[in-house]
Amino acid sequence: MTPPQPLIEPPRQADWLAPYWQGIQMRELRLPRCSACGQWEWYPLVTGPSGCPGAHYIWAAVSGLATVFTFTHVCRPLIRGVVEPYWVGLVIPDDAPGCRVAARLTAAGTEVKIGSRARLMFAPAGTQHYPFYAVEPE
Repeated sequence: MTPPQPLIEPPRQADWLAPYWQGIQMRELRLPRCSACGQWEWYPLVTGPSGCPGAHYIWAAVSGLATVFTFTHVCRPLIRGVVEPYWVGLVIPDDAPGCRVAARLTAAGTEVKIGSRARLMFAPAGTQHYPFYAVEPE
């Protein structure tokens, strides 16, 4: 399988997002959770967790298995340089319940459905790597 082109820009130089991008370059997905209540939160806020006063984020690597929460098939070229149709959606990592992560999806020879199982993979692009999820056959 040829890895898909990234649909996201290179990492921003934002200190509060550094743990995410450091994890991606090590081929792992790191997500933030609240230091007080333990709830996973994606997309993180620069100000920290919104529900617990005085809390901060603890970044932790999660497994590469997830469930497709919702998805769409994009057939019109909306992103410069990406002309082929592609799938995008929200996935819920197995060990980050309630956390919905936006991701590019690939589906080689299988149908994407809500509830499909997906596995985290990484595509090289220049000096960076970008995450995407490969939907697993049933």
